Amino acid sequence: MPNLANPNIKKIWNAYRYIREIRQRPAHRDYAWAHQLPLEWPTYRSFESYVLANCGTPPTPKHMLCRRDRNEGWVADNLEWRTHKELARTLDTTIKKTYQRRTRMISEWSESCGIPYATVLGRIHRGWPIKLAITLPSDQRFNVRSRIDEKNNHN
Repeated sequence: MPNLANPNIKKIWNAYRYIREIRQRPAHRDYAWAHQLPLEWPTYRSFESYVLANCGTPPTPKHMLCRRDRNEGWVADNLEWRTHKELARTLDTTIKKTYQRRTRMISEWSESCGIPYATVLGRIHRGWPIKLAITLPSDQRFNVRSRIDEKNNHN
């Protein structure tokens, strides 16, 4: 059996083993997510064989094994290799904003506008409108509180 240079298969196996143990505890038997994992892999080697046979080797060390459809189980036709960035784009918790009739994730706006992700995200969390958060250069400041006070004084 080939030994993968990618540590993610081992990490996935360790997580799988932990979930399998939780599944056996009476207090955790109702966890739906734990029941999506099959119990057919008693050893790391059997798990590794399954992954290699059904998904191949990871394209790069940064790829991790993911499910295409999170509502489906860890079955061969539902598995694929993704980078963290690709995985983040599919999560329900990813923040999306609309500007000029285009809805994108904050990370995509950041990339297209050339402003660091942390800067755009910080601006959004501080209440900046999306237009200013992605169009003002990184070195410029915008005081949301003074703009709100200004707006209220003019009404």
